[in-house]
Amino acid sequence: MSDAELNALVLELQGSKCLMPDCDDPWQEKAHCEPSGMGGRPSTKTPENLVGLCKHHHDVFDGRDLHGRQRMLRLLMRSLADSVRRRRIESDPSLLHDEVAG
Repeated sequence: MSDAELNALVLELQGSKCLMPDCDDPWQEKAHCEPSGMGGRPSTKTPENLVGLCKHHHDVFDGRDLHGRQRMLRLLMRSLADSVRRRRIESDPSLLHDEVAG
């Protein structure tokens, strides 16, 4: 898959904003959730392993130790899960009742 195709897919999946909670900057760089240098899959350039981050958060993400990386991954996944839930509720408002009752 080309970089242009990966960029389009990340844009489609997460939108144009940095994935970090409370960051309104547009994402400028694709970050690898599981880099090959840390025991990742042989091919880490796959859509499910990439997220869009602004330059600042990508620099922070790549510069963290393992504990810091895990913390940031949890924040990223929480943000992504919230985004997915919002999109599902927008497409089917009856799910809102299920989440409140849940």
